[in-house]
Amino acid sequence: MKITVEVTKAELEEMYCESVEEFAEQLRHQLDDAISDDEGGAGDWIVEYDLEVTII
Repeated sequence: MKITVEVTKAELEEMYCESVEEFAEQLRHQLDDAISDDEGGAGDWIVEYDLEVTII
């Protein structure tokens, strides 16, 4: 799966990110680690993905 995200410099600033790379790292963390199952454990809900973040 390919996930493409377009973000503006203003949006990066709102999220306290200094670069696209920093935002991509935070987004990867959310996708990989922020989902939990009913018992509070880590959920493995997404297939392998390629993340592309660009500034518009």
